[in-house]
Amino acid sequence: MIKHNTRKSNTRLHTSIIISVLVIVASSLSFYFIPIVKSDLPGPYYVRGYIYYWNTSTSEYDPIPSGKTVTLTNNNATKGKNITTTTLSNGAYQANVGKDSGLDCDNNNQIVVNCSYRSQMGENATNIDTGKTFRWCNLTGTKKLQNESLSVNITTPWSWNAGTLLIGTTGTNSNHTNSGYFNLTNKGNVKINVYVQGHNITWGGSNKWWLNLSAGLNGYTFRYNLSGGGSLTNIRVFNTTFKQNLKFHSNYFSYTYWQKFGLNITMPSSSTVADPPQLNTTITFWAIKA
Repeated sequence: MIKHNTRKSNTRLHTSIIISVLVIVASSLSFYFIPIVKSDLPGPYYVRGYIYYWNTSTSEYDPIPSGKTVTLTNNNATKGKNITTTTLSNGAYQANVGKDSGLDCDNNNQIVVNCSYRSQMGENATNIDTGKTFRWCNLTGTKKLQNESLSVNITTPWSWNAGTLLIGTTGTNSNHTNSGYFNLTNKGNVKINVYVQGHNITWGGSNKWWLNLSAGLNGYTFRYNLSGGGSLTNIRVFNTTFKQNLKFHSNYFSYTYWQKFGLNITMPSSSTVADPPQLNTTITFWAIKA
């Protein structure tokens, strides 16, 4: 399933350019070699549970079959170390997160359990308690697997008034937001690749400006740059890559699930319509499962 959102910008209407200055302060640093201590529980420690999904054949929530992958992540370890196991019968799973598991766990560390099956996904978490021999972490009830959702959304502002722009190669023929003006957010529950598509500008029935790689006769450009990174990239009338592997908002992990970006529009160098009316154009974002 593909969902999309459209956002408009006005091609004959003001914005300001904000210039930020980064000051780098050099200081003298002293380095000391400190022994690296690897965390690990003294012996095996198990996380166990059951996983249910919506079975369209039975119209009921049933245990997922055996042999399906379950991922367990130590949310307190550097870079979130993880391991996988597979389900047993009746949707059950069990995994050692203790000694020699590779998760480097300590008491009270949070273990996040994630599973995907038949275009459904779910996650839950538990904390290690060394006063017990194991911990339950079920993906059942309110934590059962849910249908995958692919969705992107632009948070405020959702449009851009580009100001009064002139046709030609001199004067105010171009405008650009700052690179963090817009914020695109993954609103679904799976990691996605985001694509972007622009459109030609048509008005008055037969008048048209073409979305091109460079400005020219009846040709304008619409470009973007991602916040914190780089040169302007052309938006085309067909889908092109905007952002890859954009994570979803998890209840447990702290990571970036949004992308800030800016837009640039440059008017045609010449036009068969010398004085067009106020015009709008649209860009469309597409979410595709990564």
